[in-house]
Amino acid sequence: MQKKKQNKKINRKSKNYPIHYLALTLGLVLLVEGMVFGSASNSNLTEATSIFDVSMAAKQTSSDVVSTLTPVIDLVDSINLFYQLATDEMMSLLDLSGSVREIPNVYLGMSSFFDQASVQMIALLDASSMVDWTPKISGISIER
Repeated sequence: MQKKKQNKKINRKSKNYPIHYLALTLGLVLLVEGMVFGSASNSNLTEATSIFDVSMAAKQTSSDVVSTLTPVIDLVDSINLFYQLATDEMMSLLDLSGSVREIPNVYLGMSSFFDQASVQMIALLDASSMVDWTPKISGISIER
């Protein structure tokens, strides 16, 4: 037995209010807004603008972001420099245009290179002394 599918059409009629309802509502909103702004004194408006002024917080947040990301950028630059220097050294190590007797020397050179590189990378990636890990939100230090 097959179930009959029913296509339910939702008939939503747009409500066509007369245009004078919209004009009346808009007029009331503007009238109330005019009354509110008209009753406010200059000192009230000055205080309101000082409350909503976030320019100093934006400057503080941008300086916090810069001070947080500076060690990371320095770390990435140092890693990039390391790989550039390593590439230059590997070019001379892997040049086997001489004889076959140099292969053990190449192996020993590569082994010592990677030994030194691992020590250098450990020292390079140790960012614990460079970063102050206390969380800050807009210049407010959060400490436990």
